[in-house]
Amino acid sequence: MKILIYSISDLIDKKPFHLFVVVLILLNLSGIGDPNYLTILSLVGSVAASLLSLALKLLFRKGRPQHNKYRIIKYGFPSGHSHVIFTTAAIYAHYVPSLAAPFFLAASFVSASRVLIRAHTENDVVAGSVLGVFTGLLMVALANKFLW
Repeated sequence: MKILIYSISDLIDKKPFHLFVVVLILLNLSGIGDPNYLTILSLVGSVAASLLSLALKLLFRKGRPQHNKYRIIKYGFPSGHSHVIFTTAAIYAHYVPSLAAPFFLAASFVSASRVLIRAHTENDVVAGSVLGVFTGLLMVALANKFLW
């Protein structure tokens, strides 16, 4: 099981939008929600979450439990992976409430894997997850007010 978790986390490290693409494909095939709307909103939300996480990492400068040469930035708080995946999960859950549980379960798995591979502490992923939900809901609110 530990090897599977490391493999999935490594895949997400190398290509963080794999999970996002799988969700989009499933939504397109199922006809649930509006995939184009969700794609645009999720991409904008992911970029916003990534930039906010980076700014907070540079502000707090809290080290990671285990840093290696493949990590782009040595700071760990908050978890950018958790922030981005929970942003996406919150957006999808808002527009496709019947799939909220699987979205948040997948996001939780990604966050837990970050702790298990020692890229982050529990506090890093909890902060990233909470920020992600707020970022996702903010993106929904902004899109509803200004775009659609």
